[in-house]
Amino acid sequence: MNLMKVSNGIKGSLIYLSAMFVTVMLNIFVKSAIVKFHLPTIEVLCCRQVIIVLFLLPLMIKRKFNFFDKTAFKPNVIRNILFSISTFALYAGMSRIPLNDATAITFLTPIIGSILAVKCLGEKASKSIWVALILSMMGVLIIKKPGFGNDDILLGYSALMLSVIIRGYIVVLNKRLANSFDTMTMLFYTHIVMLLTSLLFVFEFVRIPIEAVKYIAGASLLFFIEYYLIFKAYKLCNAITLQPFDFSRLLYMMIMSDLLLNETVQRNQVIGGLIIVGGYMIVLAEKRKRIFISSK
Repeated sequence: MNLMKVSNGIKGSLIYLSAMFVTVMLNIFVKSAIVKFHLPTIEVLCCRQVIIVLFLLPLMIKRKFNFFDKTAFKPNVIRNILFSISTFALYAGMSRIPLNDATAITFLTPIIGSILAVKCLGEKASKSIWVALILSMMGVLIIKKPGFGNDDILLGYSALMLSVIIRGYIVVLNKRLANSFDTMTMLFYTHIVMLLTSLLFVFEFVRIPIEAVKYIAGASLLFFIEYYLIFKAYKLCNAITLQPFDFSRLLYMMIMSDLLLNETVQRNQVIGGLIIVGGYMIVLAEKRKRIFISSK
């Protein structure tokens, strides 16, 4: 039995590390489509979802997927409406600022999630959570010093902060849903709700150049793979086991953004990113401590 647990833990960790690399490549593809071809963020996301849903339709039919299932409909739709909003804000931010900055700032998600759990769910607060929040804010300020010289860049950082706040709460929802529904059901809801949400903005769409299609198609494939791997990893491992591997996104992004986007890694990005990751690890250590104490 213990061997099976170890085997699942290793397998889940490797799957999650692969998912983090796919996440980085997805962000690069989406930013390239938005910036290079001057496309609205929501249109790129909509086209991506159309491709994914079309490919998933045969599987939905085969599995007799019922979108309006009484048990699955409400929790999955609520989760994915929030996820859609956070995704739009994420890519709106990433299209305006360096991806290294954006990746480092996304490490605020679990820290903000812990704060929201204290404030909204009545969980017990600890000094380490507040220390982690302060460290993370310091890291953000090192990455991006306050300033109002460029409204577009300011909008980018603001959108990114909105995204991490929403996703702080989604972290909790992901684990709850993973315990109640199979991976494919969660994926079906994710892609359908994101498509329906993005279609609300169809009046803002513009003509897409043929050259941009390959970027959007690549993003579609990567997005599907990303969440399939993440949900699969959650099936094999506890969230507390997988969360340390999130830091690999920062390393992946610094390498790939330099190679593919010519975004040179800056010293302030490295320092600020490490400080934010340090705050992230403090929250993780606190969670591990609580689990250890409760298991005694």
